[in-house]
Amino acid sequence: MIVPLAYYLYRRGATESYLTGGAHAADRDAMRTWVLRSLVKRGIWGSGLDGVLARQREAIRSTPVAAGWPTEALEAAMAPIGKSLTFSAAEISELAHLQYNSPRTFAVLALLYPGLNLAEQFHADHVFPRARFSAAQLRRHGVPEEQRVAYGQAVNGLANLQLLRGPVNIAKKDSWPWEWLHSDAFLSAAAREQYAVQNDLDLLPGTFDGFLAFCTARRARLEQRLRALLGVADPDPSGG
Repeated sequence: MIVPLAYYLYRRGATESYLTGGAHAADRDAMRTWVLRSLVKRGIWGSGLDGVLARQREAIRSTPVAAGWPTEALEAAMAPIGKSLTFSAAEISELAHLQYNSPRTFAVLALLYPGLNLAEQFHADHVFPRARFSAAQLRRHGVPEEQRVAYGQAVNGLANLQLLRGPVNIAKKDSWPWEWLHSDAFLSAAAREQYAVQNDLDLLPGTFDGFLAFCTARRARLEQRLRALLGVADPDPSGG
């Protein structure tokens, strides 16, 4: 993955100003989106890597530098060898159901929430803290034994994850999400509300009892957002 980026930056003679300059913001965003799509899509960086890199190099070389990051040329070069970055509805559903330990989860979260400065250290944080979902804790909350597997899967699911800067995540510890949102982690009510909306946490319940419903609703929203980001049409409500 680093090779095509390095080659592109070499060809355009990029300097330090490329990293932060406003004139290059759109180009950086296009490159970032392409990288994340390639990490989210299965099989892009697996077998046949030499052939993939050769095609990527040729796509970059054949595109005028002034045109910017060559997303379309790269797609045209990679699709014939089964390395297309297009997604199906089934793949979107799979992404929305990723678990915490998946190697693709961080990239999906970064794609969903593009405003983060990933030059800083970010953690994949459990919105509802995982430590609150031990067998003893679930018994205390009256969760029937036959439902505990569902709770365990949901707490580690994408719908219960967010990206937080390392120090913020450490400070959050095992706080309930509604406690954390109303803590001094936010400087104002406006900042709190903006964060909640931007991170799809406006769906949060005020008690543990609403956990599964929260995960279901947030997963549906994330899936819809992924369809828009990855160019997949919404399902036909009529079933046609």
